[in-house]
Amino acid sequence: MEKETKKVDLIITEWASAIMPILQYHSMAVMNYMTARTFISLYPKWTKDMKSLVNPCMYLQDTTNIRTVEALMKYVGRRFNITAEPFKLGIHNCLSSMYCPSTTRNTLDDETLWWDFKEIETVGNMTITCGDMAIIIWCLGGNDCVEDGDNDSTTYIGVV
Repeated sequence: MEKETKKVDLIITEWASAIMPILQYHSMAVMNYMTARTFISLYPKWTKDMKSLVNPCMYLQDTTNIRTVEALMKYVGRRFNITAEPFKLGIHNCLSSMYCPSTTRNTLDDETLWWDFKEIETVGNMTITCGDMAIIIWCLGGNDCVEDGDNDSTTYIGVV
């Protein structure tokens, strides 16, 4: 959809949640979304610091094409530091850091940024901020980032 120089990409999906395709985007820089009640950033620290990891499924599943490269270059042009190597964006604990592509994440974990535009409810000590939205669980997967590791982690996305 375009209007003058502004462009919005519309994505039509048959997934159980309309949010699921966001986890298949080219890089973490664009893994943010807005609903009628909430703004969510799945990788807020790196987005704020203008860092981004290329989504491992782009190269492991051989889905990279010229449009993907153009999209990545657009963010490079915006001064994002984009790489396929997680350690080039900072040291992390493989399989436990929320910024490791092999770590299982979910939309309620401590590293997901939620900005709610509605009342927040609590159940016991747990704050529930997702309202009627599905909770998404994902692992971007990719090559093992432990030095001398020879294991790859599987990419998966699920809805709870």
